[in-house]
Amino acid sequence: MSEPEDYDGKPEKAETFITQCTTYFLNNPEAKDSIKISCALSHMKTGVVLQFTENVCHLQNTEGGQQLSDINYVSTWDEFVLKFNKHFADKDKMSKAQAKLQNITPGRYTIDKFIIEFKQYEQDTHLDDTALLIFFKKVMPSWIFDQITKLLTIPTSLTKWKKYTLHFDRNKQEQEEFKRTFGH
Repeated sequence: MSEPEDYDGKPEKAETFITQCTTYFLNNPEAKDSIKISCALSHMKTGVVLQFTENVCHLQNTEGGQQLSDINYVSTWDEFVLKFNKHFADKDKMSKAQAKLQNITPGRYTIDKFIIEFKQYEQDTHLDDTALLIFFKKVMPSWIFDQITKLLTIPTSLTKWKKYTLHFDRNKQEQEEFKRTFGH
């Protein structure tokens, strides 16, 4: 597993950098948080990220280069990620994700792909299931919405709405395949 790429401070690359670091650390689950933080900081070398690094820690010059001597205000990897995201993560990610949810059009995709695309943005919206369900109902195919609302017990969770959406779509596909095959 390769080390994370150097991070340059661009918000659109922040999440990728943290993901690369976390993936890299999977090879060494015993690594202490200070080692993880040091590793991440070693990939933050120029411009605004260097300033962040200097603010996070004191680097001590040694014969072999620089060594982390003290971490100022983060003691765990999770704290580091929070500070990192506060400084570098895309501030508009939540609103962008919500806008993308509103603009998903299932007519361009199969229902499976529609649900996968919806899931891609769910977490980034930071909305709870009730709010996400409103988005889901708003953008889902109306014929499926009609089928679900005709059930004896209308589901109340996003998970069940997705399940029924897939169910009704698959039923429709089977019916259409049967009609094509047998001319019925």
